[in-house]
Amino acid sequence: MNSKMNLKPPLLLATASVGIAICLCGSAHAQDPGWETDAAAFQYSMTVTSAVFVDGERVDGPGYVLAAFVDGEVRGVAEPSDVGQKTVFFLTVFANENGEPITFGIYDAAADSIRLGEQLLRFRSNGILGIPSAPYRLDAGVDPIVNDPTSWTVDPASFGATMTATVRVGIDGEPLADSNAKLAAFVGSEVRGTAPATMITVPNDGTSALFFLTLFANVDGEVVTLRISSPATDTIYTFKDVFEFASGERLGGPDSPLVVGSPLTTSVDPASAGGPTAFSVFPNPAASVVHLAWHSDGGATVRVQTFDIRGRKVEDLGEIAGSSGHHELSIDLADNPASRYPPGVYFVRWTAGRDATTTRFVVAR
Repeated sequence: MNSKMNLKPPLLLATASVGIAICLCGSAHAQDPGWETDAAAFQYSMTVTSAVFVDGERVDGPGYVLAAFVDGEVRGVAEPSDVGQKTVFFLTVFANENGEPITFGIYDAAADSIRLGEQLLRFRSNGILGIPSAPYRLDAGVDPIVNDPTSWTVDPASFGATMTATVRVGIDGEPLADSNAKLAAFVGSEVRGTAPATMITVPNDGTSALFFLTLFANVDGEVVTLRISSPATDTIYTFKDVFEFASGERLGGPDSPLVVGSPLTTSVDPASAGGPTAFSVFPNPAASVVHLAWHSDGGATVRVQTFDIRGRKVEDLGEIAGSSGHHELSIDLADNPASRYPPGVYFVRWTAGRDATTTRFVVAR
């Protein structure tokens, strides 16, 4: 029989410019969780050969149970196996459709606690992730490496696929202008790409940092988070903006970078004078319909577009004439085969002249 864990794994959420804030990891006092799944209830399977890390330390020895979940439902269970002198988990994950979001939990019998995983994966029928000699890393808790920029390195030879992202960073509404800043991409606590700052001059904005980031992975659908080290402020910023890895994809470009962090406040472009303000998306999450609202002082024409979590345009809702007052559009999220909005994370972008604002929304049914 399928079982639900008494501590539900976190769902994939999103905030800010272009992304989602992933898995809040934690622990909970728990008896033997009794995790089990009925393989006969599912049509498809994939295998994950994994090494599990808790707070940066690799799990070693017996006394642990690893489980995979889809919205709290147990979809696979594995106990540790010794491979050479290392502990590896051979986990089979079950599903009835591709693309389901998989989260992970690790039960520690000695501590009688459950730790929730950092990663989210997409199910792939017959997918194989990791091998005994090179297991897939699953993280629970936070590895200290994420707060040590000197350790932000990646070995491209360990991965078979890449994607690129051109990133601009907003801090408190202002573009980051630290020429010594360093951007890093993570899957869980594993570094998957780094980029130094390239200083550019943007019309109406002055000089700021742009990051040309190459990311590495062996499988599509991994959720990527971003952190930046800024020596000028002696701060490491952890962004809630995230996206899914997609081999060969390109997010943003020099003229239209992916903006992460807080939305940027720019000088007024004459083409956007009287442009939109007071943006809102409701309800959020949404199930059947979502409303996009904003206020305009008149003058600027506003283009409204939606994008998926990979940055691909879903729908162009057209240009709205710049009349003064309250404006509102509605998107039908009907759950049918023709729907452009299956459950997931999306973004709406309002553009007036060279000014743009992006807000996320979640479709959940």
